[in-house]
Amino acid sequence: MRKIRILAIALLIFIAPLGSQAQASTVGDTPQAHVIDYAELLGGYQAEALEESIAKIIENYNFDVVIVTTNSIGGKSPQAYADDYFDNNGYGKGQNGEDGVLLLVDMGGGNWHISTSGYGITVFTDYGIQLIGGVVAPQIRANPYGAFSIFVGSVAQFLDEARDNRPIDIYTGGDSNGSYYFDSTNGKYYFEPAPVPNRWRNVPIVFPAGFVISALMMFVKAKGMNTARSKAHASDYVRQGSFSLDTRRDLYLHSTTWSTPRPQQSTSSRTGGSSGGGSSTHSSSSGRSHGGGGGKF
Repeated sequence: MRKIRILAIALLIFIAPLGSQAQASTVGDTPQAHVIDYAELLGGYQAEALEESIAKIIENYNFDVVIVTTNSIGGKSPQAYADDYFDNNGYGKGQNGEDGVLLLVDMGGGNWHISTSGYGITVFTDYGIQLIGGVVAPQIRANPYGAFSIFVGSVAQFLDEARDNRPIDIYTGGDSNGSYYFDSTNGKYYFEPAPVPNRWRNVPIVFPAGFVISALMMFVKAKGMNTARSKAHASDYVRQGSFSLDTRRDLYLHSTTWSTPRPQQSTSSRTGGSSGGGSSTHSSSSGRSHGGGGGKF
């Protein structure tokens, strides 16, 4: 009996450290929340569904996605609040641990703001951010879950476009003229080229009409000017005493001035090529570089 007790005590001593190690491992592996709903806009299952969608993006793209709702931003600007929340809470993926995007919804002030960091600055241009906001913002009050689902889906498509083709942006020149639009039926953004004007389309109608109108105008003017009558002598064309030359002056009727504008030094910081709009950047309170933009809803 004594031997059995000794074996039981020894077994408990051996198992206890393993149990504490397992518990510590469980606590340490708790996943970081990416949907922080301080304003309580979402149901529990809705937040979980968004977390699952974001987890897939993180796994497939190594890119962080965060959604924060709040009733107050504590006197900060939406930009400062969004940047600081991303920086101060350990978000960011990629080689430097900075790649990511955060959507802030400030219910108290009616503000939305998207903060980008690292590779996110390249993926989400100023044009692209406003494009997303134009779709998401109108639905925040009526259907917050639908708005946030569109945002998460937009992140995935924007990452695909940047990786496989080029960032969704406004482009100018050649065949790049056009704009993007959102198709609500499948939740995707599509590029629509600008229509090419057909300069010769109206020529068959405009040219004959213009010719006839011009001919009539010239005929009327010529008819009105035909008031002169021929004279027998040249002196008949001069009225007696009407011509007297007593002064001669040189008058300069024209002058030409050349000026060269002084070059202006730009104070804004922007990334992107000359053919696209690119992303404007700024520094957060921690000194990290961020892009972003926002508006009202």
